Amino acid sequence: AYSAEARFTTRCATCAADEPVTDLDGNTYATVRIGEQRWMAENLRTTRYADGTEIPNPVEAGQWASASAGAWASYDNQASSDSVYGLLYNGYAVLSDAGLCPQGWRVPADEDWAALAEALGGEPAAGGTMKAPGTDLWTAPNTEGRNESGFTALPGGRRGGDGGFDSAGAFAYFWGASQAGPLTLSYRYLVHASAALSRLSATLGSGHSVRCVKPIDPLALAQARVSQITPTSASAASEVVGDGGERVTRRGVVWGTAPDPVLGASGVGSDEAPAAGLGGFSVKMTGLRPSTSYHVRAFAVNAGPDTAYSAPAVFKTPCAVCG
Repeated sequence: AYSAEARFTTRCATCAADEPVTDLDGNTYATVRIGEQRWMAENLRTTRYADGTEIPNPVEAGQWASASAGAWASYDNQASSDSVYGLLYNGYAVLSDAGLCPQGWRVPADEDWAALAEALGGEPAAGGTMKAPGTDLWTAPNTEGRNESGFTALPGGRRGGDGGFDSAGAFAYFWGASQAGPLTLSYRYLVHASAALSRLSATLGSGHSVRCVKPIDPLALAQARVSQITPTSASAASEVVGDGGERVTRRGVVWGTAPDPVLGASGVGSDEAPAAGLGGFSVKMTGLRPSTSYHVRAFAVNAGPDTAYSAPAVFKTPCAVCG
């Protein structure tokens, strides 16, 4: 005999809250790491492109329907909804060369949405992990809406190409940046009665929500640069160019007489910069031997913890007393 079936979903192993991001209007957004991507955990609500240009806000349905350039709208033209649901943007705004997302972020293409779905267990179940829980904002039953991912999708509805509004409470529509045809874009949607993340396309005159995405750069450093070489010391500089999605907690250089030195190895010296994080740093290598060739690599450690090394550089100290 068997009991009645119970269903459960494991928590996302690669999801975690991340640093907030701010747009040109001063709106600050929570973000979340999901797999190898950073996603906004709130809908975009900027009224300006990334280059500072104002985005028009045609209120009347006829004005919206006749627009052939970027535009935004509050749902039902009620600004009171903006702080919860964000703004709705037409497809022309998504495709604008001026950029809709903050610098370094982008409107997700089909491959970004596919990577998100894969990280959350596939399209049939991903929507449940993305939807905010409960039925305060989602229409019942909000199937499988548990937000294990931290994406916090809310049912902001849409504005049709004719300028009318519909589906708030029942559907969340998110633009993609991949064109499905000359005048259409793909989008993803979630619905109150399903756990799926689904794909369709709509005309550029439609108004949907936008979530921006940013790829996570791998933990990486520029090749170490050696200068100020004396018989017993030298300076080395490098730059942390990617953090691997985690805060960089240590950075410095390692050196030795054998190729590819690593932290903690026998005969390897090391020194760390006083400050961590992304960007450039320099340290001084001391205790070197005169007339000796050294291999040096920059290193960085993040909160993962993961460790990365730069490509090696080789230098030789001069003699102490030459004759």
